[in-house]
Amino acid sequence: QPHAQHQPQQPQYGQQPHAQHQQQQHFQQQYGQQPRAAAPHHQHPQPGSFGPPAHQKPPGPTGSAYQQPPGSSTWPTSTPGTTGAHMPPRPPLQPRGPAAVPHHSAYSSDPSGAGDGGSLRMIPIANLNPYLAKWTIRARLTSKGEMRSWSNAKGEGNLFSIELLDASGGEIRGTFFKDQANTWYPQLHEGNVYQISGGRLKNANKQWSSLNHEFEIGFDYSTEIITLEDDGAIQRTIYSFRKISDILATEPNAYVDVIGIIKEAADCVEFTSKAGRELKKRQITLVDESNHEVYLTAWGESAEDGSWKQYSGFPVALKGLKVSDFGGRTLSTNRDKKPEFQPQIPEAFALSQWWATSGQHSTFRSISSNGGGGLAPFHERKTVSHIADERMGFAEKPDVLTTKATCNFIKHDDPTKLAYPACPNEDCKKKLVQMTEGWHCERCDKAYPAPHYRYILSVTMGDHTGSKWVSAFNQEAMAMLGDRRAEDVMNLHDVDNYAYEQVFREAQFEQCVCKFRVKSEVVNDEERVKVTLARLEKVDYRAESANLISAIRSLCG
Repeated sequence: QPHAQHQPQQPQYGQQPHAQHQQQQHFQQQYGQQPRAAAPHHQHPQPGSFGPPAHQKPPGPTGSAYQQPPGSSTWPTSTPGTTGAHMPPRPPLQPRGPAAVPHHSAYSSDPSGAGDGGSLRMIPIANLNPYLAKWTIRARLTSKGEMRSWSNAKGEGNLFSIELLDASGGEIRGTFFKDQANTWYPQLHEGNVYQISGGRLKNANKQWSSLNHEFEIGFDYSTEIITLEDDGAIQRTIYSFRKISDILATEPNAYVDVIGIIKEAADCVEFTSKAGRELKKRQITLVDESNHEVYLTAWGESAEDGSWKQYSGFPVALKGLKVSDFGGRTLSTNRDKKPEFQPQIPEAFALSQWWATSGQHSTFRSISSNGGGGLAPFHERKTVSHIADERMGFAEKPDVLTTKATCNFIKHDDPTKLAYPACPNEDCKKKLVQMTEGWHCERCDKAYPAPHYRYILSVTMGDHTGSKWVSAFNQEAMAMLGDRRAEDVMNLHDVDNYAYEQVFREAQFEQCVCKFRVKSEVVNDEERVKVTLARLEKVDYRAESANLISAIRSLCG
């Protein structure tokens, strides 16, 4: 058609017309002929051929050139003096710098960590979970526990635990067992930074872990650990401090981080537990700007550390303390975590300044018992009348209350009823039966030449609201009677009756801070409430006055 004759030839495969014309001129100059027309659309390349699409198959074995497909800047052309279509030499590879090479960051926002291959998973500790097949973390070892032995029906072996912290603030606990424990224990050191991979992720046992992570790591034979250079990107430790005054509202068995001034540190004492284990402990009094104080018990190696006394009057930071309701609220150290004396952190600097200016002259309200060991703090005391008013003792478990009461009377008319003949074995204490050959313990199945008498006193104790009959056993009865042994008091009745009476007169009408355990029981088909003296301490009038002043101030605002 006439109109078609004036239409310009359309460039093929996205070429610009000018570029196509230049290519045709170049071809004619080199080979003295025009390139052949493109093959019809129905023609297809032979198997194994390469080049442009089928509808632009090059025409001949010699002197041919391929047109450039769309989007490509490196499609080959023939070189003068050659036959056939050949790929030209590829341009040299450009070096790939840091910006060009995919980088697996240990703290990548991609939780899969797959990157350009997926073989290495460097992820934050917070993202660790049992559904990750492979993972790698970069973390600082902040706590390394003691090597311990275990034995049960499944076997026996050694174990130790560690705690890890990464740059994003994530923390997790891990445990090594048996051969892995023996292998890695001498190689891992607190404060070092490691690259760790391999291990089984499982639900965290909150009985042993004070960390917030939902899971913990069980290291195994697949575990690989590499020591890394410390670049300072990961903190030494992180704290989430809680004021001492806030611990009163904390649930028992919870874990808290505390920073406080060491107001007082007792000596380390050794004792034998009921299970026969030799233990060491030290009691420390901590205070802070909330004008409250709490009793902390350090155990084991921490109790032996003389730094508690050395740093008296200085701040100490403690992580993962366990809260107990044994005596109001008290704290216990974790034997796998070490205290940080006089830490170089802002909270410690502020606390030191407060203590130097006004803190050391302040009156503190204790959230623990006066003297420790099971008495509720001053503001939680109740009166004797609360036993009846609150119907104490009728729950499934015994009710407990702390009160300040006076011993009005001790029943002592029959000295043989002051105590019972007990087994000398401290783990037994059962009543002995007198035999012809001596005293026999049915529980221990042993005979003893003489029993060890233990108090079982009946006393009345009361305050301004009323009085109650109370049973006092050996330890509490000895505290009431001036630490006199039951055998000595019973023998005194036959030797010097006046001295015998004087023992009980001295014990009467003296105020004590008492812990009562209240439980109902049925005797001769009659239900009655039994009150037992669980703990007794003589009133410290200096501390009592300070508590009263603090209570008055709180009422006055």
